[in-house]
Amino acid sequence: MTYGGFTFAYAGDITSNGWDDLIRQEGTKFTSMLEKTNFFQVSHHGREEGFNPIIFDYMTNLKMAFVSDKQPQSTSITGKYSQYCKGWKVTDELSNRKVLQEMMAE
Repeated sequence: MTYGGFTFAYAGDITSNGWDDLIRQEGTKFTSMLEKTNFFQVSHHGREEGFNPIIFDYMTNLKMAFVSDKQPQSTSITGKYSQYCKGWKVTDELSNRKVLQEMMAE
């Protein structure tokens, strides 16, 4: 989704293997969309099975990654996403984060 000059990518529940398949099957059509991404809602609620470092070879202008989950889990890997984000200051009690953990209401 693009709005106001920014591009948002929502990964849903795609797995690491799914990312590989999209890149292999869709080639430059898919990777050119990844290149435009500024904000990324990570796949599988920030769990290991949704993480694939290859997508960041294309997401070179990523500002922030968002994790949608009730609470951090033992399989959460939000720190891995942080290294790929250029970051913007987030003003809250945990400022200067590049990965936001969105706590969803039950």
